[in-house]
Amino acid sequence: MTKINKKSNIPTKSFLLAVFSVFGFWGIICSPLEAQAKEINQENVVYLVNQSRAEQNLKPLLINPELSKIAEDKAYDMVKNRYFAHTSPTGITPWYWFKQNNYNYKYAGENLAINYDDAEEEHLAWMNSPTHKRNILNSNFTEIGIATAVGVIEGKKSQVTVQIFAAPQTNIIAQAQNLSLSKKSTYILGAQTDGIKIEKTYLDNLNLKKENPLYEVIDANNKILTVAKSQSDKVVWTIAVLVLLMFFRDMVLDNIYTRKIRHKYSMANLIIFLLLFYILF
Repeated sequence: MTKINKKSNIPTKSFLLAVFSVFGFWGIICSPLEAQAKEINQENVVYLVNQSRAEQNLKPLLINPELSKIAEDKAYDMVKNRYFAHTSPTGITPWYWFKQNNYNYKYAGENLAINYDDAEEEHLAWMNSPTHKRNILNSNFTEIGIATAVGVIEGKKSQVTVQIFAAPQTNIIAQAQNLSLSKKSTYILGAQTDGIKIEKTYLDNLNLKKENPLYEVIDANNKILTVAKSQSDKVVWTIAVLVLLMFFRDMVLDNIYTRKIRHKYSMANLIIFLLLFYILF
């Protein structure tokens, strides 16, 4: 009879168990860390912004608590009033929140996003849009504030993210677009100003001296849904209509009044036109 010596495999089992325990423990540690890195919060969003700026040799943006408060106010207002746009249904522009928080700015910008749950995906969507990327990489901006809020918008539970950029001192105005959010989809919305000089805000009903805003609405696949035109187009059409109305009025007066009276009306028309041109431009 041949005697067979059976070698114990207890050490091998112990080794494998130890290896699996280490990898299992590492997985337990890494999963929360990875989840935290993707979480949409101020720390992660600002980190991604400054990482993109560093790649372009731009100075990092500093977190300003005042801008964070402005972002919080805007996010809360969107959730409270159930809209996703730069300007609220009641006409409140992004720059209203700066005034409410006593922040006087020279340059300012706002990026909005909705229904993202991954900070990197959200940042990539912003960077794939020229308008939003321009905010993130704008060398004029020196400070930033971030806020998120969760609520129901158009019947859908939604999470909104607000990015506020600024450099202390001056005023601008923004135009809004309203989106249809019948389906729960991810969107981003951006507004920026590049040293645009505006005398006063829409709410104050004051003169617009110069404006050339550009806004984009894009979905998570980076497809541009809407590009809002500058309000200057509306101004041109308004003046054209007024000139036509004046012309037709003169034609009617030509058949009714004397040449002298018609001449007075023509002079009045010229004065009105010059005043409109001065006010609107």
